[in-house]
Amino acid sequence: MNAAEARKITNQNGQKLFESNFKRTVTFIDTAIRAATGMGNFSVKQAVSLPSIVQNEVLEKVIIHYQELGYKVEVYDFCLMKQVQLSWAEEDL
Repeated sequence: MNAAEARKITNQNGQKLFESNFKRTVTFIDTAIRAATGMGNFSVKQAVSLPSIVQNEVLEKVIIHYQELGYKVEVYDFCLMKQVQLSWAEEDL
């Protein structure tokens, strides 16, 4: 396969990369939320590592996903990764 063919196939499968990283990130954060609530915490901070090609789009969808569920969401730069902080301490966010 030459580089042009590789680019074409990669571009055609870009949505797969986005969806798999979104689902993986949500599963990772959901696990952290369950652990935090079980210990009596009202927030979590999770460092997430995403491919740069989909990082912004995945984080945007993650933020919207959790805001729609009623969480306060903040994202910070953390070395070469992003850190997502979710809080559910206040009822009216």
